[in-house]
Amino acid sequence: MNNQMDNNQTHPKFYLRANEDLVDLNIWNSNRERLSASGCTLEELTVAFRSFYREVYPLLFSHVVKQVWLEQQLMFNGKRRIFYRANGLTIDRAFGQYIKVAVGMSHKPITATAYFGPVSSYLPDFFPEFLWHNPFKSPEKYEYPYEHVSIDFLTFVHQVDNRLDLLAEAERKKMSYAEFTSWAYDQTVWINQESKRDKYALTIGHRGFTYIQSRDVKWGKKRRELKFNIKK
Repeated sequence: MNNQMDNNQTHPKFYLRANEDLVDLNIWNSNRERLSASGCTLEELTVAFRSFYREVYPLLFSHVVKQVWLEQQLMFNGKRRIFYRANGLTIDRAFGQYIKVAVGMSHKPITATAYFGPVSSYLPDFFPEFLWHNPFKSPEKYEYPYEHVSIDFLTFVHQVDNRLDLLAEAERKKMSYAEFTSWAYDQTVWINQESKRDKYALTIGHRGFTYIQSRDVKWGKKRRELKFNIKK
């Protein structure tokens, strides 16, 4: 492949598309002719799905914010947990026992999902003053930062170094999820080629959720910390 950049961009610059779509459009075009809806038109069903997701996804994001905020209030030997998991057996066990015994419930229905860890990794970027406020009392301080891009976009690129640039471009161009995944994957293919190593790879993760995996994260060379500014 030749190294081509999108000359229409000033900053940041992105690579031009060079690979096939991740969603096979030939198969989609064939399947689309066979789809129908019960009780309404297919277009009406499509709108209903989209409206439902637009309503639910911000709520899921809010649940992540509140869960992480509550976790950050809990200290063990005067220290907070700074990783989504693997903080060390002692501190993670103490946290798990606290939730199960003292709280008397489980956090797993919220945290053991395909999106919780990836989405929570964005919180220090989105909210530098995360610990300065309280999402239960001041939810306006923790509003989801995108109008078009939803949390599935965030999950797909959460291990990519320039993920915020990719998401900003998707927001600007109002890409569909299918468009975004193909385009974002293309960017990492070019990065692999330029760096002359397979830094990124397409991976099927938790519950079959496909995302771009960073080898640096996989082998423990780079982990995103939930490290928030605690000083006002």
